[in-house]
Amino acid sequence: MKMIKEAFLLCGGKGKRFGQDKRFIKINGKPMYEHQLDKLNSVFENVGLLCKMGEEKLFSKAKAKIYEESEEDSSLLCGLISGLSHTQFQSAVFLSVDIPLIPIKALTMFRDYPDVEKVVIPVSEGKPHPGFGIYPKRILEELKRFKEKKVYKMSEILNCMDTTFLTGLPFLDEYPYALYNINFKKDVEFLNNNCPEFKISLL
Repeated sequence: MKMIKEAFLLCGGKGKRFGQDKRFIKINGKPMYEHQLDKLNSVFENVGLLCKMGEEKLFSKAKAKIYEESEEDSSLLCGLISGLSHTQFQSAVFLSVDIPLIPIKALTMFRDYPDVEKVVIPVSEGKPHPGFGIYPKRILEELKRFKEKKVYKMSEILNCMDTTFLTGLPFLDEYPYALYNINFKKDVEFLNNNCPEFKISLL
């Protein structure tokens, strides 16, 4: 069976809306980026961490190869361009650092997905979650053209591509908040109240 060998942790955004650097808030006593890397390393042969230029020292404990993005923007689009520029494989799985409850079952499902030539994005309650998905290297030049045109909205970009939007995901039955993003401090409170097995602590 063909498996995707590489995954990237999207770790370039500090979280302006959050009010502090959310990449380092603690989940069960561990910085969020390390919490995410532990899961990725248990599933993929190669794991990279994508951060902004000059930030490599912040992630000195990361069990991953560090790639610094040259772009000033911290958009998802720029992270995808950076990761696909570095990968030597046909496709890679990308995971945003601020989707902390993604389970290993979800990572394994995407690693083993049979069609690695398409963009594959999970959908929950009718909402696509492009911060977790499969992105093939063949779309790299197309993504660069979107950036040149200053088109950063992922919903617009994905609708212009050969994208598979996956619904009815079985891991959501067991982990209903698997795709929940932490964008604001109120999101931490929500997850702490609804997922007591995960203790999320602010800095």
